[in-house]
Amino acid sequence: MARKSTIRSRLRAAQQSEKQGELTAALALYAKVTASDALQANAWHRQMVILRKLKKPEQELQLLKKAISSYRQGSSDARSAWIKTNHDKVESSRALAQTLGLVDKEGLPHTGEDVTSKWAQRLTLLQKRLAKAKKNTLKKKQKSPKKRQKLTADPLTAANNPKPTQKQRKFY
Repeated sequence: MARKSTIRSRLRAAQQSEKQGELTAALALYAKVTASDALQANAWHRQMVILRKLKKPEQELQLLKKAISSYRQGSSDARSAWIKTNHDKVESSRALAQTLGLVDKEGLPHTGEDVTSKWAQRLTLLQKRLAKAKKNTLKKKQKSPKKRQKLTADPLTAANNPKPTQKQRKFY
């Protein structure tokens, strides 16, 4: 019980920090919450939002990867623990659940749209956006020296001497 109350108090403190505009403090508090309980989807989500606000896409990308793996592992562990403690209930209701189509082929329940699938979609989009941004910055770096040459150099001597001499500058 103390663990749940600690998590709740950290969540409240993080929300207050975020409302007050202290984004880095809120980010640290949300990180503490997810470190102690990986199934706190809201804390993961708020961290992603804060990193987006702080314009730190690389950190958001790393957080998304960590959130997906941690949440799936935590969910699997929690499910396994529940099955161990409630083995009789599981066995008696498994056939009914399969008949009703509530479980998949492995016997795992259908949860509808899983939060990790949304995060995985965000991860894919962010990876594409970062790759595109990197490609564009490389193109700009390649184009910008050529433009400077055309603007500052004499067209006749540009191939031999890309920078104009002091005498050449006087004629411009």
